[in-house]
Amino acid sequence: MKKYILIADPSKLSRFLLENLLSEKYNILSVSSFSEAIDVLKETLPSLAIISYELKDRQGLELCRYMSNDDKLKNVPVIVISSNEDEKTRLAIYAEGAIDYVPKSKINDEFIKYIDELMELLSMIDISSATAFAVDDSILQLKFIENVLKTVRVNIETFDKPHALIEALKTKIPDVVISDLYMDDIDGIKLTKFLRKNKDLKHVPIIIQTSSRDAGILRTLMIHGANDYILKPYSPEELLLKFTTAYKSKKLYDELEDINRSLFAKATTDPLTGLYNRRFFMEQFTFLYLNAKRYNQELGFIILDIDNFKKINDTYGHTCGDEVLVALSKCLKSMLRESDIVGRFGGEEFVCLIPNVTKNGLLMVVKKILNSIRNTKIIFDDKVIGFTASIGAVSCTEMQSIDEIIKEADNLLYDAKSSGKDRCFVKFESEIIEIN
Repeated sequence: MKKYILIADPSKLSRFLLENLLSEKYNILSVSSFSEAIDVLKETLPSLAIISYELKDRQGLELCRYMSNDDKLKNVPVIVISSNEDEKTRLAIYAEGAIDYVPKSKINDEFIKYIDELMELLSMIDISSATAFAVDDSILQLKFIENVLKTVRVNIETFDKPHALIEALKTKIPDVVISDLYMDDIDGIKLTKFLRKNKDLKHVPIIIQTSSRDAGILRTLMIHGANDYILKPYSPEELLLKFTTAYKSKKLYDELEDINRSLFAKATTDPLTGLYNRRFFMEQFTFLYLNAKRYNQELGFIILDIDNFKKINDTYGHTCGDEVLVALSKCLKSMLRESDIVGRFGGEEFVCLIPNVTKNGLLMVVKKILNSIRNTKIIFDDKVIGFTASIGAVSCTEMQSIDEIIKEADNLLYDAKSSGKDRCFVKFESEIIEIN
């Protein structure tokens, strides 16, 4: 299906020329005035608007303004045709939302080729969820970038000073950063180096605008972390291509990161409780134990087992048993510090590593765990179900191996079970303390 292009120009000759060049591929909506254009736009949504700087009844920029303020029309790309090429005119054109301006003298086959390529690109790309920050000390350039990216629904914020961009990055991380190379405040190379020091921005693509063709400068940009550069002056099409490539690379990296996090979680955590699984817990145990030995630091090891868990399963079913396991896991996580390691060792058995803990500190931890478990209840089939646990705990640095630590703590757990359950035995050197 042919796309629609609006041509708004008071000159019959100009309209005829554009229609003749474009009508083979596009449906043309041809008007000479602001009022005619409004009537047409109420009926048809064009894919592109080519508007003359002057119309019969008003300035073409008023039509641009009307379109940019209309929810239905604001994302329609607008190209303004003008006989004036001064900076003041260009700024006025970009201020009203146009993505480009073209001198009337350049309406030729090259212009039509540009329109074809732009239309094809706009139909292909889908970056409407993208966010961008752009910084440039030229308001004219910022408006150009903003207008182009808004036509493809990119959420863009612009800054005329690098420090303002840096401040904004404290609260929001964009998908892509676009920066000018030469700015009075901080140049693009210094800004890139600064951004790359921030771990949250490590993989955010940075596109540098520059008018320099110096290979040394371009090489320096890439060395210091820029992902791409774009040579000024450039067309909307070039900006869209560069931005789309950068954004897609960022999304691909994000997807790979998500996959890696998911794979890591599956490899290291127990699917029911969300705690570390036995394999990963033992890896952490080895690291913390060797570290404690090397730096003469305290390390506590706790093993606990839910009392009468088989009876819970037999009485209420395995679904209830699973809920008990989950409730105990949440209890342990809430009681311990972020630096502590908690894992499910198997079945109803759980383990904890408590780094940098004193004798009194370890006694306090196990007492809190016992009391917290006693106060933990689940509701299953309208019944309130409580449970307890038996615990064995040791100070690791007094022992010669991890196997010895686990064996000793397991023996203490057995003693706690044999002595009536719902209690803990803690060993420090040759001293064993009972807590109930």
